[in-house]
Amino acid sequence: MGSVNAAKRSDATGLNPKPRLKPMSCSLGFVPDGRKPGRPRNEVLAHLRSLFPEYSERTVARLHRGLDLLAWGEVPDEVQQRVLKRCTRPNGSLNVAEFKRSAEDVAVAHLLDAAFRDLVR
Repeated sequence: MGSVNAAKRSDATGLNPKPRLKPMSCSLGFVPDGRKPGRPRNEVLAHLRSLFPEYSERTVARLHRGLDLLAWGEVPDEVQQRVLKRCTRPNGSLNVAEFKRSAEDVAVAHLLDAAFRDLVR
C-alpha cells in the first residue's frame, strides 16, 4: 500500500509526468503527438512484394538491398547484368542471398575504384 501512495504522490507532484496523448479515431486508442503507428511505408518494397508474392519478407528485403546497392553505387549496366546472370540458378530462379552478397561486393569494388581514380588524378 505504501508504494501505491508513493506513486500517487509522485504523479501528483509532477515528478513522473505522463506523456500527452492525442486521441485518434481508431480502435488503437491513443498515439503520442499524432504520429501514425508503425514503420513508414516504403513504396519500393511494396512494389517488390507485389512482383514476388512467393518471397518472404526477409528475401524481399535482401532483394531490395541488392538492387539499392547496385543503383546507389552507380554500377554500370553490363556489370549489373553479369551479377544477375551469375546469381541465376539453372532453373531460372534468382538466388537472392547470393545476389545481395554479389551486389555488395561489386558496389564496394566500384566505389573504391572510383575513389582511387580520383586520388590518382
